[in-house]
Amino acid sequence: MLWLVVPIIYCAFFSFLPIRNNTSRLLVLISAIFVSVIIAGTRYNSDPDYFSYRQIYQLVPEISRFFSYNLSSIHGEWGYLFFNSIFKTFGLGFFSLLLFFSFLSILLKVIAYNKFVSQDSVLAFLIYLSFNFINSEFIQFRFGFAVGIICFSFHYLYEKKIFQSILLMFIAGFFHVFAFIFIIPIVIWRYYGKIRLFKYTSLYYLSLIFYLIVPFLSINVVFGILESHFSGISLFSRLYNYSNSDMYGGEVNLFSFFALRHIIFATIFYFMMRNNDDEKFEFFYVMYLIGMIFGFMTAGFEILSFRTFKLFDVVEPILLCLALYRLSPGGRFVVRIILILLCVTIYLLSVGKAGVNDYQSWLGFYL
Repeated sequence: MLWLVVPIIYCAFFSFLPIRNNTSRLLVLISAIFVSVIIAGTRYNSDPDYFSYRQIYQLVPEISRFFSYNLSSIHGEWGYLFFNSIFKTFGLGFFSLLLFFSFLSILLKVIAYNKFVSQDSVLAFLIYLSFNFINSEFIQFRFGFAVGIICFSFHYLYEKKIFQSILLMFIAGFFHVFAFIFIIPIVIWRYYGKIRLFKYTSLYYLSLIFYLIVPFLSINVVFGILESHFSGISLFSRLYNYSNSDMYGGEVNLFSFFALRHIIFATIFYFMMRNNDDEKFEFFYVMYLIGMIFGFMTAGFEILSFRTFKLFDVVEPILLCLALYRLSPGGRFVVRIILILLCVTIYLLSVGKAGVNDYQSWLGFYL
């Protein structure tokens, strides 16, 4: 488990330093990326998903038979399976595939953060690792890679380039179908301010309402109704079966640190938004609230809820960095340390519950 903590300690150490030189900052960021990619990309026998991904790699045919092969019997989206086929064709092995996706997944997020908080991209990266490294990069790397693409969809949506945002959503969907939920923020932002419900104040109170009424929400009942009326659609049947299974159908604990963290942060950001006209902060705050609303709405279906949160939580580091600028325009040293220690503490509190085992071999080289 020590190896999972390394990237956090590494980034935290360098974030303490008041790095002003662009070259130094770039070297630190490259080093942090390298360490994180090595940890995520060389995992071996570390969680249940590992065996599933390895089995997919073994089942996928080489590229010469890929387009004529019946892929319906293999779990995974077409884009992800296609990359498996390419790596298998060139004999690069499953280990190389893991390393490749881990590198791209992390690099995409770092580049995206650099677009919005370039002066504190190291800090933003640290916050992302603190909250999401275990699940998104180390366990569900296929989902993590899709979220990396969605980061740029957020960017184009903020720039009001809807076509590019939708296009990237579809590309991400080729690696994880859950990426298509991004159509919701696209629609909301398109009509933001024109509909009262789509204002950040309404969205904030709506997220609180859903948080309070979660015990009365039974998403599996909804899936059951859809499945009974549209039995010919396999998607509804799969969602119903998943929502009622022991492995995927649990409920999100509303009093967990994870749930309370979102409520606390959303409330802090809400008061920071009042009497303020920062469009960038408002955009990412709205995205954060959308994730909370649909995350709590599906809290009775744990895997769906967590994936909703994880997808929209990619904006959390940006919000925290922008909030830091508000609280301390000069980059006050003490405020930075408090924020970093908070992130590291949250990370360590979540590690024990992530279902991750120790490595069984050094960096997974015995694959």
